[in-house]
Amino acid sequence: MALSPDHPLYHMDSFRYRWNIFPHLLVDLLMRFEVLKRGEIGRIGELDFGNGKKISTPNILWIHTNRIKSPDFASLLLKKEKIKSKKSNFEIPIPHSFSYPMSLPREIHELVAEWNKERAKECYIVEGVPDTIADAVNGVDSTIFILANAREIFSNSRNFVETIVNLREAIGYQKLIYTPGLGEPSSIPLLVYMGIDLLDSIPSIQNARKNFFLTSRGKMYLMEDFNSLLQQNYLAAWNELMIVRDAIRTRRLREIVESVTDPKLMEILRLLDKEHYDFQEKRFPMIGKKISCASRESLYRPDVERFRRRIKERYEKPRSAKILLLLPCSAKKPYSFSKSHRFFRKAISNCGNPFAIHEMMITSPLGIVPRELEIVYPAAHYDVPVTGYWDLDEQRMVNELLEAFIENNHYEMMMAHLPQEIYEFLSIDAVKTCVGHPTSSKSIKKLLNALKITSDFEKVARSKRMKDDMESFLSYQFGKEVADLMMKNCDIKGRYPYQKIMDGKKQIGMLVKERGMVSLTLEGGKRLARSNKYWVEIEDFFPKGSVFTVGIKDADDQIRMGDEVVVVHDREVRGVGMAMMNADEMIESNRGEAVKLRHHL
Repeated sequence: MALSPDHPLYHMDSFRYRWNIFPHLLVDLLMRFEVLKRGEIGRIGELDFGNGKKISTPNILWIHTNRIKSPDFASLLLKKEKIKSKKSNFEIPIPHSFSYPMSLPREIHELVAEWNKERAKECYIVEGVPDTIADAVNGVDSTIFILANAREIFSNSRNFVETIVNLREAIGYQKLIYTPGLGEPSSIPLLVYMGIDLLDSIPSIQNARKNFFLTSRGKMYLMEDFNSLLQQNYLAAWNELMIVRDAIRTRRLREIVESVTDPKLMEILRLLDKEHYDFQEKRFPMIGKKISCASRESLYRPDVERFRRRIKERYEKPRSAKILLLLPCSAKKPYSFSKSHRFFRKAISNCGNPFAIHEMMITSPLGIVPRELEIVYPAAHYDVPVTGYWDLDEQRMVNELLEAFIENNHYEMMMAHLPQEIYEFLSIDAVKTCVGHPTSSKSIKKLLNALKITSDFEKVARSKRMKDDMESFLSYQFGKEVADLMMKNCDIKGRYPYQKIMDGKKQIGMLVKERGMVSLTLEGGKRLARSNKYWVEIEDFFPKGSVFTVGIKDADDQIRMGDEVVVVHDREVRGVGMAMMNADEMIESNRGEAVKLRHHL
């Protein structure tokens, strides 16, 4: 069945040739998809066509006709029919005409229903309606879900965010989302960050026809011929896709997304941050490398927000700490290794009762960072521009977090060794010890004099404080209940940031700077299992190197990628290791490494 020239679909994509609504099926698709690399929400995957042909995602579907040729680097084509070509590309039978608005006549929807009935095993076409899209895909087990009206719904930022989030939650992790008509270079990072796997070259073609040259920052009007502009637009889209893939591998996609200048794209990101924290957070890893927090949007990064929430909801100060000392952060991370903090720590060590003092760094975008948590992600990995100016959002964030922390954790006394620009906006009462710059001789002398008051407090032994610090660290990592179980009858051996948790001669776990977490032994795994937290239930087998998803029956929904987990079968501990994906993905997937084991039976 072909569209007539007067049909609304005929001209909707600014093409002057006709497309059959059901094109010739170019490949007998028996597709399988596997996620290979997870970086925040965006991911790199492999789409297997079942005939030995595989492509990587995210990817671009390239229109290929006798008049408009796909670029040489194209790996996935949209074609109406077989066209003579020497390219060894893979074709996929998705008619680009299905990029249609919902307002089209009923007959189009009937055609879509007919398509879904015939091709649902591979590609399923669905309309983007935020409130009903989950029901629309309920029970559908396709590999690719095509959001037919993506262009139309993209015009309403809130509806677009709601639709993508609801669709992804409904279809799960092992399916692909294709948004026809979307794929301008400037929008590719955000779209992939949201979990969209397939875009297409329609925007490149349309903009070339209108004399627009596309770039990663938007578009500009150029009076060049169509073919020249088209090739430039193709290259811009492909280059941006390669940048995005690399950002996923290095877990820096969020930074690229935060750098967008288009108000529309920023609107989408802000709605995603403000209204869908849970959707994002469970896909963000617990460990990582250096991140750049150079924009206002960094305040709302899911991993940054998670850190603040754990300080409020999980973390408890060291029991023996009596005096809270607020300190500025440093450019070098962890803070203890910076020159400025060596000055502070020397003054503290010379006060006579140093282990009665609890150091707390004031910083943006994390808010507050207890000294014993300075090696965790993202506290040990963020980089932020330092100007001395704090905007109202940063001030509000710090005050709210600090006030909540003090309400939940009692101190006998509070001191603030902070520069004036920070001290003046704090809403708490604290003894000020800073005169000008925090590391000036006057400031350090005043700090040392103020800390002499520690002699009025009960002497805290180093061994006692080491144990209390570890318990506080574990409360952040696992929660208070697990921390109590882990530290029962235990002592701490070694020097921070490499410390062992020992129950007599049995090692329970070890704090490791490079990972920024406590890694457990099998003995520690047994204690963790008793808490009924961070467990992965497997079938009846004894894993050796890794646990793959096919062997998993269930998992604690708190588990995030990078977490320390215990692997159990019928309450028997069979291993401990690091989660390679979150709990939801472990349960629903049938391909991929779920847990990398460190110790096993």
